[in-house]
Amino acid sequence: MGGRGSRARGRVVEHVERLARHVLAKRDDGLALDRVEFERCGGEWFLRVFLDHPDGVTLVQCEEVARELGDLLDREDPIGHSYNLEVSSPGVERPLKREADFERFRGRMVTLHFYRKVGGRKSITGRLEGLTADGEIRLEVPSEGEVRVARSDVSRAHLAVDWSGLFREDDGGGLR
Repeated sequence: MGGRGSRARGRVVEHVERLARHVLAKRDDGLALDRVEFERCGGEWFLRVFLDHPDGVTLVQCEEVARELGDLLDREDPIGHSYNLEVSSPGVERPLKREADFERFRGRMVTLHFYRKVGGRKSITGRLEGLTADGEIRLEVPSEGEVRVARSDVSRAHLAVDWSGLFREDDGGGLR
């Protein structure tokens, strides 16, 4: 969907952001809006609303927000066709998309994936040290020191989780 379609999609996202913020402002649990996405996948439209909270987001909170937001969307009907509403948290390996994300998660482990090989690799994981004034992402990479990557080379960035300590080999690989 190009040109006019992406503008229409942007208007939907802005409208839903406004509605979601209204729903969240009435709550007393500190939930915040992380982002809204509206995209077509496999012939179906998906309206995805991601919620955030420093202590995490529960399934019950997602259900409550989905119910109230869904009611508002049904009344206002800003989308002229069918779609699927999904309300969730960004997850433990949450994507980093906005400049503010790179500042907020400074000091955390992140993985950057590249459009094409950079320094002989398609991805890199390290401790996020922030952004430079000229748009480079600074990472502290074990055994390499500081690495700088142009943000324009990054196809996807997300928090990194070390899953290796979560499983025990002595009991068939179950969760600890």
